[in-house]
Amino acid sequence: MTAIGIDFGTSNCSAYLPVGSTMKGIPIEGDSSLLPSVVFTARREIAIRKIEDYEYARRLKNARAAANAEQRKINQEGGTPSPINEQILRKTIEDTMRREAANEREKQYWGQSFLSMLEDGQAVLFGTPALRAHISDPLSGTLVKSPKSFIGSDIDDQYLAAFRDVVTYMLRHIVSQAERHCKQPISNAVIGRPVFYHGTMGEDGNKQALRLMEEAAKAAGLKNVEFFMEPIAAALEYEKSISREQVVLVVDIGGGTTDCAVVRLRSSSAKRFDRSSDVLGYSGNRLGGEDFDQLLAWRCFMPFLGKDRFPHSLLYDAISIRDIPAQLRFRRAEYEIELLVRRYTHVPELERFRTLHKFQLQHRVINSAELTKLKLSEVPACTVPLGYLENGLSVQVTKEEFKELSGGLLRKIENLMLQAMRGAGARPDAVFLTGGMGSSPVVQELVRSACGNDIPIKLGDMLGSVGKGLGECASLAFR
Repeated sequence: MTAIGIDFGTSNCSAYLPVGSTMKGIPIEGDSSLLPSVVFTARREIAIRKIEDYEYARRLKNARAAANAEQRKINQEGGTPSPINEQILRKTIEDTMRREAANEREKQYWGQSFLSMLEDGQAVLFGTPALRAHISDPLSGTLVKSPKSFIGSDIDDQYLAAFRDVVTYMLRHIVSQAERHCKQPISNAVIGRPVFYHGTMGEDGNKQALRLMEEAAKAAGLKNVEFFMEPIAAALEYEKSISREQVVLVVDIGGGTTDCAVVRLRSSSAKRFDRSSDVLGYSGNRLGGEDFDQLLAWRCFMPFLGKDRFPHSLLYDAISIRDIPAQLRFRRAEYEIELLVRRYTHVPELERFRTLHKFQLQHRVINSAELTKLKLSEVPACTVPLGYLENGLSVQVTKEEFKELSGGLLRKIENLMLQAMRGAGARPDAVFLTGGMGSSPVVQELVRSACGNDIPIKLGDMLGSVGKGLGECASLAFR
């Protein structure tokens, strides 16, 4: 019975198939085993409604009556009225009704929401094609990044249902690609879960997220689903490399969550699915790489869009792409922005912000921040092109700037590491660092500083450790 491990991540998704003693990455986007956690839904084209004969006849009758009344009035006043031109009367009514129909079409087209587009069964794109579709024409649809970030949130039921459906679509895509690759049906999967899902509801949010994930998995065609802690799954990769028992601090910093776990690892435990007795301490929080992206955009990009001159709330809403109320406020902020334009004329920062709002470029701004963060892992400084906001606009960002602005987030990660170690009551023999943010030099420097130079730091497959571990779990859970 074929089973797979699925890492449904905040930034990327992956799936792994157990093949003997190795884990094989399944290509789920072209030849890549990584699928960016991004969804794009296109707007539905709205046809201009035809002129209704009854309404046309009613208006023509009323127009004739009005014209006749005007002629009688002119006669009563002793004047000579012009004859009624039937052709002009008909053309005026037709033009008015066509203009009304066109305006109604425009209103319906732009009034489509992400929710209504899903309900209408509009085409859904995933991953890189979704990003390309949004970048090429941001107004042609709606982009949702990291649906995992929403399912543990305190939002309306209709939005929760919509995000559950998005997760279903993505899981169905992953499973279908896996079935195509394996050439057989797949009914069983182990899906990763963070210690705490992103949101503000605590344990209630965790229960809600797990319920929605299970519903989505079943709707995607999976009959049997198990959930497994992501940091523990990541540790399984490291466990295969050791010859003696070790206590290891696993630090998994993903796109939306940071999970830390102190785990007892030994080769004799490698064949057990239930590893709860080996977890000595753990901690987690709803912060990850996307928080670094948003903070970088705020501190380095938004001053060029008026951050230091205009109301902060309006600008912060713009880049809060994981906050549904904030995005709804920003999409409806045209009136507030126009008031600012009238008050501050010929201000370049405001013109750039108006461009961002007009073309709904907030996801692109955050994407630029993410690319900048990745680049600064390799070079001491980089120039960020923002020509989509203003022709020729660019911003210089240095590694030192990024380190300074990240200080608050890094301290939170350090506290999570210390919390997990205190809970375990044991000093780790090694640290296993994984997750997308694990490749950042500022994070690696933090881990060394927090744990001491005498504890070795092992770097995992930053984007694959969790998925490989979940593949291992799948081979054990569905033997």
